[in-house]
Amino acid sequence: MGEGLTIPSFSHDVEVLLQSYVEDLAATPATVLAEISNFNWLWPIFESKCCNGNACKASIEQFCSNYAKRYSADDFDTELGYFRERYRSENAEATSHLDKLLSHRGQGLKDSILVGLCEQAEPDSKMKALVLIVYRLRNNLFHGTKGGLGFTDQLDNFVHANRVLIEIIKKTCEPC
Repeated sequence: MGEGLTIPSFSHDVEVLLQSYVEDLAATPATVLAEISNFNWLWPIFESKCCNGNACKASIEQFCSNYAKRYSADDFDTELGYFRERYRSENAEATSHLDKLLSHRGQGLKDSILVGLCEQAEPDSKMKALVLIVYRLRNNLFHGTKGGLGFTDQLDNFVHANRVLIEIIKKTCEPC
């Protein structure tokens, strides 16, 4: 670090700056910030190891088609249930939460997610839906949409997204 700059003072400088630019940061519970921090570590591992460093709809769909057979039906039951309730209405349509998550990204992406959230969906479709949701959370976080919507109600989203990433990483990636 530069002369006279210590890690604690640098951390304080970052915190002050973030509170100036992130609207509800001071009101955001520490648990939410911790899950977002965990996500910031997990996503790059997934993207580099599972998507050859280039996560996009096509690479995610290819990954899921190739690796869905490694997972049992109940590996993602909790996460599917959570995201199904959040993003798919009882009449199989998108909820307002899904519309906000997708932010006008196209009917194809919406359809892939809605199909995969059906209880009768094929395993690769379910996995695609989960990873596409995680991908959209990532895009919204890294490109500013989540910050504009606030972080205080994002704990469950990131807990479940992190569980998806952990399970995928453990079953498909070689450790260092």
